[in-house]
Amino acid sequence: MRKCSISIASLLLLAAGCGSSKILTRGNAKDILSKQYGTPAKVRVTIDRQAVIDGGSQGYFGTGGFGLTSDLVLTEKGKNYFDSAGGEVVAGTLIRPFSVTPKALIKSEVISVTGISDGSDGTKIVEFTWTYDFSAVPKEIRDSVLKVAPVFTNEATLRLYDDGWRFVSDKNVK
Repeated sequence: MRKCSISIASLLLLAAGCGSSKILTRGNAKDILSKQYGTPAKVRVTIDRQAVIDGGSQGYFGTGGFGLTSDLVLTEKGKNYFDSAGGEVVAGTLIRPFSVTPKALIKSEVISVTGISDGSDGTKIVEFTWTYDFSAVPKEIRDSVLKVAPVFTNEATLRLYDDGWRFVSDKNVK
C-alpha cells in the first residue's frame, strides 16, 4: 500500500510540474515571439545609399524623374529579383527613403528579449529586438543590396491563459 501511495503522489507532483509555467522567462517569451514573427511574408525593406549604389552598379536599379527630382526605379534585371523599388531625391535631399520589396518571402527573426515588465490585467510587456532573415533572397542580392539587415525594437503584450502564455499585440518602438 505504501508503494502505491508514493507512486500516486509522485505522479501528481509530476503532472503538476508539467503544466504551463505562470512565470514568463526571456526564453519562453522569445519562443512565443519567434512563432508569431516567423511566418514568411512580402516585406518592403528600407535600404541605405550604399545599397542603392551597389545595386545600381550591379544593374538592378536606375533612376528616373524630371529636373531636380530623381526616383529609384527597377531595371529589367532588377525586376527578376524585386517586386518594387522606391525612394525620392529632390535637389540632392532625400525626401522619401530608398526601399525595395524582394520577390522572395522574408521571415522575421527575434534577436533577443531585452526586458519583461508587468502590464495591466495580469499581462506582461516584453521588449525585444528583431531583424529580417534574408536567407530566402538570392546570394547575389544579399551581397549587394541587402548586406545590412535593419534591427528593430518592439514591445509585445503577452497574456497568461490556462494553457500558457500567448501573444496578444505588439507595437513598433524604433
